[in-house]
Amino acid sequence: MHVNRHQSREAVLGEQPGLLGQTWATEWVQTMRSEGRRVAGGWPGTIPEARMRAQEHIDRELRLRKMPLLSHDELDQVTALVYERARNGWILATHKA
Repeated sequence: MHVNRHQSREAVLGEQPGLLGQTWATEWVQTMRSEGRRVAGGWPGTIPEARMRAQEHIDRELRLRKMPLLSHDELDQVTALVYERARNGWILATHKA
């Protein structure tokens, strides 16, 4: 994996939550389908799960770039973005199912 160490903190915090949320939604869709279940209903993820995923993933990305880890406010913001993107990805998948 190539890490752009020159990428700004704002770029990391702007790009990574959307990518993470979409990946999370895709994982759920693939899991449901592999189990022979329909992709339907409300988004199965939770805010605490989004927070945990955001903190682990984005802190790792920041660490690789030798940047300070997420502040409490930043974590709140990226958690909301991860959750929203995942939920929207799920909703889109339910319409395609």
